[in-house]
Amino acid sequence: MELAVKSIVSQLNAGVIFTGENSEGRVFRVRVKEPLFPALGETYVITGDFTEYKDGYGRAFAQIEASNIERTATSGRLLAGYLMTLSNVGEARARRLIDRFGDDIHDVLSAPERLEELGETLQPGRPNLGIKLAIHVQAEFAQKLAADKVQVEQFEFYNRLEHLGVQDRGAAQKLWRLLGASKAGDALLANPYLAAALLPWSAADALGQAVLRGSGVERLASHPERLRGAVDAATRKLLSKGHTAATEAQWRKLAPQGVAGASMVAEGLEYGSLVRHGDLIQPFGARYLETDVEKKLTAIAASAWPHSISQISDVVSDTETAIGFNLTDEQRYAVGQIIARPLACLQGGAGVGKTTVMLAVTLAWEALGGNVLMAALAGKAALQLSRSTSQPGSPRLAVTIARLINGLRAVSNGRTGDHLPNLTRETLLIIDEAAMVDTATLHELLSEIFKLQPDGCRILLVGDSGQLPPVGFGAVFHNLVQKPIITSQLTRPLRQINGSSIPLVAGQIRAGEVPDIPTYLNQANGVYFVEANAKTLVARASNVYRQLRNSKGVKDVMVCAARNQTVDAFNKTMSAENWEIAKQLGLYARVYPGDPIICTKNHYSSGLFNGMLGVVRDIENDVMVNWEGSDIDPHTGGPVLQTVPLEAAIDIRLAYAITCHKSQGSSAKAVIVVLEDTSFLTREWLYTAITRAETQVIIIGSKDALRMSVERRTKRVTGFNFLCPADAA
Repeated sequence: MELAVKSIVSQLNAGVIFTGENSEGRVFRVRVKEPLFPALGETYVITGDFTEYKDGYGRAFAQIEASNIERTATSGRLLAGYLMTLSNVGEARARRLIDRFGDDIHDVLSAPERLEELGETLQPGRPNLGIKLAIHVQAEFAQKLAADKVQVEQFEFYNRLEHLGVQDRGAAQKLWRLLGASKAGDALLANPYLAAALLPWSAADALGQAVLRGSGVERLASHPERLRGAVDAATRKLLSKGHTAATEAQWRKLAPQGVAGASMVAEGLEYGSLVRHGDLIQPFGARYLETDVEKKLTAIAASAWPHSISQISDVVSDTETAIGFNLTDEQRYAVGQIIARPLACLQGGAGVGKTTVMLAVTLAWEALGGNVLMAALAGKAALQLSRSTSQPGSPRLAVTIARLINGLRAVSNGRTGDHLPNLTRETLLIIDEAAMVDTATLHELLSEIFKLQPDGCRILLVGDSGQLPPVGFGAVFHNLVQKPIITSQLTRPLRQINGSSIPLVAGQIRAGEVPDIPTYLNQANGVYFVEANAKTLVARASNVYRQLRNSKGVKDVMVCAARNQTVDAFNKTMSAENWEIAKQLGLYARVYPGDPIICTKNHYSSGLFNGMLGVVRDIENDVMVNWEGSDIDPHTGGPVLQTVPLEAAIDIRLAYAITCHKSQGSSAKAVIVVLEDTSFLTREWLYTAITRAETQVIIIGSKDALRMSVERRTKRVTGFNFLCPADAA
């Protein structure tokens, strides 16, 4: 039976209940027990058992328990529901169209030569208005035809994957995007193991073998396509841990179950998907990105310097006067070094005065005739950078790296405007929280810079190598600060945060000392401890979270955990109250106004990046989000709300709790740190979690977990090898 979706009764990850109308106008209640996200007006071919459903008032409705459901193009009388969604077409006009044209309605909406009779039906007696309405209706219908075609092909592709054993709809959506929409089926046949980069190996291998077997291949175990797929699966595992390189022995261990490691490595090297780099082996893509970043940074570092040492000394002295207080000797020396270096790094822990140095560098560089651009990974960090470098009558704007990339791209495409970045050879780009910027993001940024300026611009990377490496792969900043010739170190703690003990405790952890943390007894600022075991972690964290928000009025609270299972459990606990009335967003999130959310993948074209946080503000029609770092609406004075692009929705999760890796670049007034019994907890992990807090940290767990986390270290292996001009000489 063909039914057009009339209303969505209930939408869950595991299934959906909707009402659908057939061509005779009869309405059915449909229950689907599989992931499906229908939209109003879409048409499905449904088979299943006919039953009866009674609501709370005893009213009976015809119901179909769907055993099979397939998307199809909407046609004939089933278009009535869709017609009512068009601009200026309500129920009365939709019924007039169906009554007059019946099953011929599809042709009438598609044929320009039938514009006049369409207009006459839409608005009887008013031909001019009718023609205008008809033009709009036909234009919107043309868009629907194109969308229908793609959606039907997409649904057929999903069914094809299901018949081959792929049940993960999220992975199927990613495959659809990766393979190029309508050509997805053909692309999969041409390369049966494309799915290995997205699916668990067991599913990807089953799919690949099914396709190969269908093509007449008999010897599957050592088939080159299978070995190449295994390389992709091993690469996925390697990059997920942040590494970009491994020894040959480690690569063999990365081979999926049932694949000979030596054969996999040999095929990868011969095919070119793996490349040797000294004693290490790297995925080709990772090696390319690191090499390109190395070349661009080396070109910047080798740039000529037009100012003399005396000029630099004078401008640094003038800067102290402009700031209104004296820099420490360490800060003053760092400012002079940074101004003199085309490529510079500023390295230091919490509370050592990095922000003051950035302000001084900004003033000094502007005094020398240059201009300054500033960016940070997260919106909140960009806002803080703006505030700390602005002065009365001289505001400065820092943006997110994603926004900067989009702005540079717009300038490259010929767009102009005061809101776009002004990049010249004399530009100094300051990137704060640079330790958290992964290789792929830095490559994207440098590529846009060099499109506009073939010689690049001056760059200052500011960060703390004591923190975790980026959530994405690579560790460029951590590698660069090993080069003294480009790195200035700040080591002297200068302040505490609002009387808080956070810098002291963070410094102890950074140095490898286990801090003595007092028990939490409802104190305010500072670092405190709550004892909990594995069974009570989530419950204790939930209680503290609610107390901070409800009793103490602290609305800005972040919960950091190490394991995704703990994050999911906490998010489920906090969102349970509104679950039934929440709205589905993508595959993995049900959201309600006030819910915090996080983007888990980079979507540069949409201005979203991995780890970006936001708050859901409205779900009545589209899901509207206030992302960190959003522009201010000049009419309302509030933040500009944005919809979540379709391609990004699958990568959205709830964020009452997030992993510590995802927290990088963000901050909150209060941070709850959940200590679990896992090797993920390292000194760098704990230090990063604590330094996300502005005023208060509450650590929940055992003292043994605290001690072991300080003793463990985070290691990341990369092939990045930046050569300073002095090194090359």
